[in-house]
Amino acid sequence: MKKLVSLLLVLSMILVIVSGCSTTQDKEADLPDNSGKEQEVSEETQGDAADENATEDEAVEEVTMDLGGRTIRLAAWWDPTPVAGTSESTDLLIERRNAMEEKYNFKMEYLNIPIEQLVETFSASVLAGDPFTELCYLQSQQFFPGLVNNGFCYPVSDLGVFDFEEEKWNKFILEVGTYDGKIYGFDTGHIEPRSGIFWNKTLFEREGLPNLYELQNSYQWTWDKLKECAEKATKDTDGDGVLDQFGLVGDFRLVWAFIESNNGKLYKMIDNKPVFTLNEPEAIEALQFVQDLIFSKALPVPPDGSSWEWPIIEFQSGKYAMIGGEWWQAGRYQESMEDDYGFVVYPMGPRADQYVQVTVQANLIVMPNGVKNPEEVAFIWDEYTDPLPNEDPDSWKQSIENNSRDIETVNTIEKIITGEVKSVMCQMYLVGSVGDLGWNTIRFIGKGDKTPQVAVEEIALQAQAALNEAFNIE
Repeated sequence: MKKLVSLLLVLSMILVIVSGCSTTQDKEADLPDNSGKEQEVSEETQGDAADENATEDEAVEEVTMDLGGRTIRLAAWWDPTPVAGTSESTDLLIERRNAMEEKYNFKMEYLNIPIEQLVETFSASVLAGDPFTELCYLQSQQFFPGLVNNGFCYPVSDLGVFDFEEEKWNKFILEVGTYDGKIYGFDTGHIEPRSGIFWNKTLFEREGLPNLYELQNSYQWTWDKLKECAEKATKDTDGDGVLDQFGLVGDFRLVWAFIESNNGKLYKMIDNKPVFTLNEPEAIEALQFVQDLIFSKALPVPPDGSSWEWPIIEFQSGKYAMIGGEWWQAGRYQESMEDDYGFVVYPMGPRADQYVQVTVQANLIVMPNGVKNPEEVAFIWDEYTDPLPNEDPDSWKQSIENNSRDIETVNTIEKIITGEVKSVMCQMYLVGSVGDLGWNTIRFIGKGDKTPQVAVEEIALQAQAALNEAFNIE
């Protein structure tokens, strides 16, 4: 723009000089030669004009907005207020917020709503035409399908304010927050590491089992390899006739990870309608694979009435070669596990061509339907969440390294964060009534009461009816 303004000024001056040449040529011949001085004045004038226009351009580019003192609220089931002194980035964020409040004449407020009251508070306020907040964190199962499917959330992609192609946005959350082709839920930051396989490196070395990092990196980490390792690790180590070392442990959530690692689904959207698909080959193969591991004794079933921590405690004891778990468990193992451990993603099933990690729950931000001047809210949030000055894109590595015993674990997590490993939602948690049917079926299969095919077919019609109800399909 500056170059264009300068060029226009030069052209204008040339035209003025040329138009005046015909009438002043004779007179100028008798005048002293001041062309050098005239050129200096011309350049100075030109430079001043260019500077003035540049200043005007910058003033035009700077967005000015007066929000009239309104309050923009952010609600969550925890206190989302940034606390000074927590970290350098938090202090920078507070500084940015304060500057924005003064610049745009608004006030940001943070709300802490108990989790058991959040959905009711959200929906009741929208129905009353007076949303209790402008922005709200929701769990994925709260957002979908109930709130978004019934029109309680605003499609922020319609505003044209957010550029969701920007790197700052969490692409996985955008995927979770998309419904019927529009984006309702969003957040910034990277994908969170969730599920995977912790493996007891000490036990593996003792039993002569392969290095799982090498298998993972060469894309040879498959169901067959996991089964081979699990069955070889399962043995009676003290000769008393009782098995005391096992290949794999976990709760029933690891079953869903195997389903997804073979491209299986609880349901699929076909022609904008949910279709129950747990009875398709991809899912049945996964359920059969788990049942085979149980029958071989390599995968013990959690005892009736056992704590949810039972698999974690068992793995910590050093009696299990692997556990299907979530990354947060690493903190427990780092503190109290004597044996060395590592972390890899779930192995690929025979119908898959890439690794996946399964997320049981994702947290996303939504805008309630009926918010006043939603474009203003979006504008503020967009600027508020821009990358901070000198922000280190690799800052996430510090916390991962603190709970890792090797650099390969950090490399595995990086594959998840960068999207090299695909992140998927556990559908069992999205539609409650259908999920309950699915979990009960998995328990029947796990105990060997029924074959996967029979157990799934018994719930197929009931599950489809529950899906239709959840998605308002008549």
